[in-house]
Amino acid sequence: MNEVYEFTKVNTLSADPVSHTVSFITDSGEKCRIQDEGLGKHNIQFVRRAVAEGKVIFVAYDPTTGALNFAAPFNKDHINSLQLVQEPKPGLKVSLVLRPSFLFLAQSNPRFELLQKILYNAQEKNQIVWVGTFPGDSEILDVRMPAP
Repeated sequence: MNEVYEFTKVNTLSADPVSHTVSFITDSGEKCRIQDEGLGKHNIQFVRRAVAEGKVIFVAYDPTTGALNFAAPFNKDHINSLQLVQEPKPGLKVSLVLRPSFLFLAQSNPRFELLQKILYNAQEKNQIVWVGTFPGDSEILDVRMPAP
């Protein structure tokens, strides 16, 4: 699957009872759909709550099919420390102020240099950064500075 990550509000949420799907439009205009079965139910509940609360969420989807892989909250925090490491694999070890455990940006991430630059800039300017990971995981998938 060709996965795209996005920090987005849930726009135009709609349900299709015939196909048992729920869909929404991301801030970038992509239509994402969630199958209303199994794990999809958890994503649907989370997305509906995000709409009700007007929150930005972190999503991963296939841009070709619009199938949502996951929808999750993300870390909104200041950088405590950044450290280049070689073990257990090359990358950047990230410590956030409010998160007790480390996050990790793998050097194998195709956007490693860009994401690393964003993290260093956020630390230097003492600005909040948004950090997206797979739910319950510590590997950083995407990073963004919030819009002013």
